[in-house]
Amino acid sequence: MGNKTKKRKGGSQIARGESSRIFSPAIPCKDGRDMSSYVSRVIKTYSRHNSSELVSRNLPLITKLKDIDPNQKYFLYPESCEIGELTDENLKDGITKEKAEFSEFLKKATKTLLKFNKTNTLTEKQKKHLKKSINLLHKHNIVHGDLHNQNIMFLEDDLPRLIDFSKSIINSSKELIQKEKDYIKQVFPNFDLMKKNNREKLEELHEEL
Repeated sequence: MGNKTKKRKGGSQIARGESSRIFSPAIPCKDGRDMSSYVSRVIKTYSRHNSSELVSRNLPLITKLKDIDPNQKYFLYPESCEIGELTDENLKDGITKEKAEFSEFLKKATKTLLKFNKTNTLTEKQKKHLKKSINLLHKHNIVHGDLHNQNIMFLEDDLPRLIDFSKSIINSSKELIQKEKDYIKQVFPNFDLMKKNNREKLEELHEEL
């Protein structure tokens, strides 16, 4: 998921990836909950056939992530709700009722690791937090499957969180977990896919999923 803030007539498109876009303000929920600290992830039309793109509907995975990290200290996982009435800002952003049905919401982050690395260096505290996030997944037999510097984001506490669990696998084999560990050992802590060897290593992991 890229981190390209694009000002629009409504709110803003704050990120754009291969299969989805992230918008702020978030699409309202019908129950009227406060959405001010969330953004909406809207699946692109040509990706809607792939049910795995809406991670919030993968209940076994979401249930496990919530059990491991109920306060989202280490992971930012998406949630879903019954869609409410779209705001003027949503409509000006091009979000229709149909598009909103293929959306989910997640906590608003400040920047990706990609953007962070351009002007900063991870502190030992941040590295330790990132390492613990990854270890928590592996300890509970979960392979993330797509860890790179655009799928690691920071909140206002300046600590990194893992995002985008669309390729994740629960109840993973020890062999698959080890493959991800080998990849992480090569790319940690910057997870820079501009380096050919890092990109090839991630592609090898994808082939195993």
